[in-house]
Amino acid sequence: MLFETLLCAIYNRPYRIKDIEHFLGLTDLATYYCVLPAVSGTLLNALHDSQGFTNSIHSKPCAIFEAAAKLRHKVLFREALIWVVGNWTQQQIAELSDRRLRHVAQNVYGEISTMVSRATSKIIYVGLLARHPSSWLASVRHGIRSLNDEEQWDATALDLCDRPQLNLPKFFRNLADTDDSPEDFEVDHLCLTDLLMNRLALGGKWLIAGKISVEGYFLCAAIEDEDLPWNPKETDW
Repeated sequence: MLFETLLCAIYNRPYRIKDIEHFLGLTDLATYYCVLPAVSGTLLNALHDSQGFTNSIHSKPCAIFEAAAKLRHKVLFREALIWVVGNWTQQQIAELSDRRLRHVAQNVYGEISTMVSRATSKIIYVGLLARHPSSWLASVRHGIRSLNDEEQWDATALDLCDRPQLNLPKFFRNLADTDDSPEDFEVDHLCLTDLLMNRLALGGKWLIAGKISVEGYFLCAAIEDEDLPWNPKETDW
């Protein structure tokens, strides 16, 4: 099946990516036969017809990230990057075996961290300037605690020491979605729009950062073409 898929890619025939193992196997085979450009050039059409694969990228983002780098496929590389650096409760960058790719991921993670720091500072700053500090404090509290159960720490998780650990994506989402904020408050003041945006282009475009299955994720990672770890002008590699 892998060799058949490879031939379809080489001769520009339609094909699908069945699952993650199928994709990784195809990349290995293309590497062995030195036809990475051929597979890369036909992959985007295949991805649009392979929802089972694109919707599962989050389960093995590091492996897909490294394979996408081999293929020099910008769309898939960016998609996997979002999942590699976006998990704010369980970091995965250390799982990357390629030092160069770890450096790329760390840089993007640092950019998101800067956005998180800016938003956190704004939350404190807006609270200090609020005309009704008690109302603002209630809004922040509702960003952490469940609105349905005051005893439940909605945006926290217990670590090994049984200490509540704030889930920042969920906290920011709760705060952005709150409907009990003070009259003089606007969510735009908190610099949350870019931080909570979803940049996924293949699978999961409907997901909302900080909610349900991605409550511990930021989905805003981005990288410019000039920062990609390959020369886009090369046509043969």
